[in-house]
Amino acid sequence: MVDFYNENVFLSVANDNRAIARLNERNKNFHILIELLQTRRDLVTHYFGLEHFTLEDFKELNKEFNITDTALLDEEDCLDSEENVVEKALEEGTPVLPVIEKVDKKEVKERFHIPVAETENPFESVLTDGQIAYLADCINDVKMFNAFVTTEELKAIFACKPKAILRSNNNRLIAFFFSGLSARELITPNWQSVIANYQLFFSKDKNREKYMNQSDLSSATNGIKDLGIEGKYTTINNYLKQVKKH
Repeated sequence: MVDFYNENVFLSVANDNRAIARLNERNKNFHILIELLQTRRDLVTHYFGLEHFTLEDFKELNKEFNITDTALLDEEDCLDSEENVVEKALEEGTPVLPVIEKVDKKEVKERFHIPVAETENPFESVLTDGQIAYLADCINDVKMFNAFVTTEELKAIFACKPKAILRSNNNRLIAFFFSGLSARELITPNWQSVIANYQLFFSKDKNREKYMNQSDLSSATNGIKDLGIEGKYTTINNYLKQVKKH
């Protein structure tokens, strides 16, 4: 829905449809890039730190950025072919990067591993004890996790020192909750990387002990953009509207 909006900002006029289409396409791509830079620090650090950024690297980046909650998309379903990418770039007058031999992914991952920074307040939380107690009620109200969460447990989570690892009942509810706190400047905009780096929650997949990673959180965040604020999302939204009053 967001891409659709950004791709239809400029209205067509007589005899100028192609130019307008080009403007809309560039506007959409511009906002996709902004979203990538703001929400996927892991991908930016990993891929933009490569000595050579090839077409295959671009495909991997695009695939990881657009991954869904339910399944991995086939490469041919979510990416243009090499020929289409080149043709589109030439049509828009965009410079085409030369395709260079692919580097060893294992070597790159080892070289660009992101260490967990030591800090007393990784979430950069400004929440008071009263606000945390209020948010614990919110979490329990919508059954965000597989267990009841006390005020002390939630306080420990915001300190990145959880007393127990909770399992997600719905990744999108978690994304909506934390992105809402971030939007109100109550926690860091980098909340996704904090949750992933400190391994705060288990994924909703009950068949394995898998910590929620940044890809899970990014996919969930992208997923809620196409949802209306209803049901449990309305409940969370109502709590978030009142949090600063507590």
